[in-house]
Amino acid sequence: MKKLLATILALVMALGVTTISWADEEGAEGGEAGLNEVYVSHSKGDDSKDGTTVDNAVKTLRKAMKLVKANGTVMIVDTNDCDKCPNDPPCEGGKGYFFQAGSGTYITKPVTFKGVGEQRVALTGMVRIPAISGTVRFENLSFESKWNNVENNSGAPDLTLEFVNCRFPNMTGVSTLNVGTVASLTVQRCDFTVGVNGYLGNYLIWGTASIITIKDNNIDGGDRTRGAINLGNGTATGTTATITGNTIKGFERGVQVAFSKGTQNTVNISSNVFENISRKEGSDKQEREVAAVFLHKNLAAEGVKTTVTVAADNTMTNAPRTIYAEDGVAVKEIVAAPAGAEVVGNGDGSYSFVEKKPPRYYYNSTTTTDTKADETKGSPKTFDAGVGIYAVTAVLSVTGMAWTAKKRH
Repeated sequence: MKKLLATILALVMALGVTTISWADEEGAEGGEAGLNEVYVSHSKGDDSKDGTTVDNAVKTLRKAMKLVKANGTVMIVDTNDCDKCPNDPPCEGGKGYFFQAGSGTYITKPVTFKGVGEQRVALTGMVRIPAISGTVRFENLSFESKWNNVENNSGAPDLTLEFVNCRFPNMTGVSTLNVGTVASLTVQRCDFTVGVNGYLGNYLIWGTASIITIKDNNIDGGDRTRGAINLGNGTATGTTATITGNTIKGFERGVQVAFSKGTQNTVNISSNVFENISRKEGSDKQEREVAAVFLHKNLAAEGVKTTVTVAADNTMTNAPRTIYAEDGVAVKEIVAAPAGAEVVGNGDGSYSFVEKKPPRYYYNSTTTTDTKADETKGSPKTFDAGVGIYAVTAVLSVTGMAWTAKKRH
């Protein structure tokens, strides 16, 4: 009996170990388990390795995505140097995009992509955004493609998209950060510079989302770019956008608000530095259409309700116009001025904040009458109450005496 029991226990233990092994293998191929971190290196990696360290890095993102679990982190050591290649995966031999799988994407689950080391790791290929739920985060990376850096043609309405401590050094007409439609967009502590010599009639950051946060970035238009930020057309339920702590310089327009939908849109613009916001050479816009905040005519659409708050702590350096509004935009209903100020039109479509003047009250504490002129004529203008009382008393006294005398008689 004891031997039988021991045998059963041994079988149970063996089955348990086998189950754990199966679970690990399933996780390694993209199941519910998977790894919290997976390292990938195009130059030194090998897809036959387990991806658990830099030395054991896998070679392709396709393999890394199979190993990492949902909401895990793919640690990118380096990528291929391909900028525009027609070949489908898997990035071997310098061919094919690192993130793009033909017309699709290797990003199949919500994860963080983080560059390894103190320097931002260069990505020279395009990143195609997946239509998935959850959060996809890019951190410590440099998007150096001269073509599309990020593409999201079909939209990803359930995706939270984050760019943190990234670099965009070659912004051109087709390589702006245009993320399409997502649930939420965050761009924080990133650097943007323009990679063209002539005029660039585009916006470097353009996205449509219910929540947009653009914070602590350096956005440089090189004095030849139309706009820094375009908050998109809005969503049916509205957009809440926070633009704060950024340095925005070398543009014609700092922030464009152009919501054509949304029952309640809220934009807060605070603690930014707007520098050299002026008309650029090669632009087809008029000087008066240049401003730190540009209000598009879409805001006049029926049913669209928007509030834009421009705080007093924004710094304007060589930025003569705070706000410009296209025809039909009810600026004074949309823009909330800083405390103690009011929105005043300048007569050319631009608006400024002017300090409110305190109301002035006039009091007439005493009533005086000038009788000098009347003295010359002998007819006073005023009635002396004392004289009147004396006269009435005298009349009553005389009347009383006459009545008394009559009664005695």
